[in-house]
Amino acid sequence: MNVHPIFVHFPIALLTVYAALELIRSKKLLTSETFFYVKAAFVIIGTLTTSLALQTGESAQHTYERSSPVYALIHTHSAWANITSIAFGIIAVIYGIIILEKILFAENVFAHDFLMKIKNFWNPFSRIAHMLYENSIIMIALALFGLAAVTITGSLGGAIVYGPDADPIVNAIYTFFMN
Repeated sequence: MNVHPIFVHFPIALLTVYAALELIRSKKLLTSETFFYVKAAFVIIGTLTTSLALQTGESAQHTYERSSPVYALIHTHSAWANITSIAFGIIAVIYGIIILEKILFAENVFAHDFLMKIKNFWNPFSRIAHMLYENSIIMIALALFGLAAVTITGSLGGAIVYGPDADPIVNAIYTFFMN
């Protein structure tokens, strides 16, 4: 039984909503801690559940013979699923580092020598994450790239299930990548 369709829609929804939220550039929202954590939850949970979609997709892929006419389409769909996972994974890591820093390293926790060594190790990662997060052009570009990747992945998946003529977007993406 192919359970892949059960696991793909949840991360697609979460990551699409995350990308839409990242594109909202209201100063009031951008300075809100709640908005930060909402976006973080969407991208982190979406990225983590993507691993289930990738694993079940691998299982489904093995049910097709390499000589199957659909196999090349499945291979391209799989490649774009991995690209999607990596794109949103980068964003999730940025948010994760900032959240861990807020939780673990608040309130002068570094009174002990061991914890000071951890902080010294952690600082470069923290600086990079903050630099990326605070650069709205980078975050918007990553969100747009992730949104494009999830759209391509989903369209190719739709072409596998419903055929390349399922709708105009699926047809355009299928024609671009498969011809």
